[in-house]
Amino acid sequence: MQADQMTQDTLVRRIERLERQNHTLRVAGTLAVLAGAAALFVGMSAPKKTLETDLLLIKDAAGTTRMIFGMADDGPAITMLDSNGKLRANIGVTDKGPEFDFLDASETPRIQMFIDDKQVPRVNLLDPKGTQVTFRP
Repeated sequence: MQADQMTQDTLVRRIERLERQNHTLRVAGTLAVLAGAAALFVGMSAPKKTLETDLLLIKDAAGTTRMIFGMADDGPAITMLDSNGKLRANIGVTDKGPEFDFLDASETPRIQMFIDDKQVPRVNLLDPKGTQVTFRP
């Protein structure tokens, strides 16, 4: 009977020790999950809705640059190129005002629209050599 009592006491002590270890592991596991969730939520802050750069190139599927958004020496500009990389249109804003140019396949300006120093809108039509042929206020 004495041996049975010792075996029973030993088993009770072992069970109590295992329960303490189990409790410690559950608390540690819960803390680890909470810490991981907190780190995840801190890292998931709202994405920025602004992109800041001096130059942005937009390329087609073939890798050819088709649009350039950037800052020129005299102000912001948007340049559009054809599939051969030739300049075909340009929009810019200078100290004088906005400008819009259309160019032919040889990159010669053919139409120019702008606002002059007196804030009058102007349209220039140019021949294939780039010589002004009409001027409209």
